[in-house]
Amino acid sequence: MNLIAVKDKVEKQLGKHKHVRDDNRKLVANIWWQNLKLIAEKKGKTIQEMTAMDLLTELANNNLDDYESITRVSRTLQEKHEIYRGEKYIQRQAEQEKIKHQLHNI
Repeated sequence: MNLIAVKDKVEKQLGKHKHVRDDNRKLVANIWWQNLKLIAEKKGKTIQEMTAMDLLTELANNNLDDYESITRVSRTLQEKHEIYRGEKYIQRQAEQEKIKHQLHNI
């Protein structure tokens, strides 16, 4: 896995699509859509011709960017660059202390 390539993809999505800044599932879906488009093209298909089984096969074969890497890079970029933060960033930061306290008590 190439984290620089993942960073570039995440940065592009965060810059282009505000709706992914507060929702990692949407961010991952956008990046996986791009991954699958390239995979489909290599197979002489369109992404619309791919099936759920194709998606699961590519996921199982590790041909999609790693979910955790995408979200980790997103958090790092949002921490360092205010422009990539969503509307809920401040709210999540406030909640962070409560979560840390709960985790400490587990």
